Amino acid sequence: MAVNIRKSVLSASLALTLCLSGSSVSADAPKETEQSLFINDTIVLTEKKKNDIEKLESFGLPKDIIQKLGNDVDVVAREISVNNLNMTQATNLSNGLIRSNLRAKEVAQGKYDPKEMYFAKAVNGEVTLPNGHTIAVPSNARNKISSKNTEAALESCKVWTGKHCVDTGPYFNIDANTGFSKVSAMVTLPSVYSASYKGVVPYVLAGIFYKRGEGDYPDGVDLGAFWEDGRWRLCINGGKDKEDQTKDLWVSGQVDLPSQVYLVYKIPFDGQVQIDAFDPITYNPISGVSYWLPGRGFNQNGNNIEMSSGFSLAFKNVKNLTDGSYLRGGRFSNAYLYNNNFSTLWTSNYTAHRDKKRTDDEARTVQYNPNSYDYDYSVDINLNLP
Repeated sequence: MAVNIRKSVLSASLALTLCLSGSSVSADAPKETEQSLFINDTIVLTEKKKNDIEKLESFGLPKDIIQKLGNDVDVVAREISVNNLNMTQATNLSNGLIRSNLRAKEVAQGKYDPKEMYFAKAVNGEVTLPNGHTIAVPSNARNKISSKNTEAALESCKVWTGKHCVDTGPYFNIDANTGFSKVSAMVTLPSVYSASYKGVVPYVLAGIFYKRGEGDYPDGVDLGAFWEDGRWRLCINGGKDKEDQTKDLWVSGQVDLPSQVYLVYKIPFDGQVQIDAFDPITYNPISGVSYWLPGRGFNQNGNNIEMSSGFSLAFKNVKNLTDGSYLRGGRFSNAYLYNNNFSTLWTSNYTAHRDKKRTDDEARTVQYNPNSYDYDYSVDINLNLP
């Protein structure tokens, strides 16, 4: 049963009273607010989307499913064309995307199923999970930090070990050119080892960032998967809570992920971000999480939006880069970018940045292995500096 997390929401100028269900709501759930909510259920019917609909009709997908897919007709049409899906696979993917978008609307209306998602607030770079474990949350700052032995550089280090500058953990990511609002990719979850339990947390770290100009990112979210207690689960790090700047917004999935997943992450409608994982063979939906973040520039058209993919080891209370922790064999492959008018394989023509981030020392722990720029690559991160 869905749990209400806001007292009231105005939808298309209609005030809806949402009564709390019998389930309790955590104090860490998004606060109850009253706001205007406008959700566009109509597909943005561009020539590209018309062509996608024709492909799905020709394939034989039922018209009611095509209609419910809305703007996600492009993902299903692409997978049918590129990976030669059969009807069962295409139907599984379609139904999963339809359910995902319904879930996103429920979250925007203040409702969620606690069996699917866990909402919390991160404090001082850490979040407490349902099992009581506290883990590091990656910083979604876009900056790189110099490790050179200068006074300014030393002041920027969270920890100076005498040999290495340590910030919030090594991070590799690839940023697309602005103008896209959706990514799909096959992802191999890396093998991992954390020598400092709870201190080093591996992440598959994709992202959606609002960009005003070169180097100017007023807002953004990390989306992906995190490893904790031997389990991979989906997550969104929503950045600063507008009502309390000392805390970050967090939602994580409650369902474990297999070693390989088909990921779709996107802005389904203005103000909403979401990520979903599917079985890479059957295309059955596995897990999905969503966050309603209005007024922060996230728009379905992709205007000034920079999509990213990547991997990270997030730190908290870590004082060295030599403890043997690692993330190995993480891979993005067959990555595609989408907007309302265009979808494309994520080649280097559509890449804005490709970086090893955080401090220079942390960046030295990252090994980037390009297979085909930039739709197929793998990453290893090894904390074994001399």
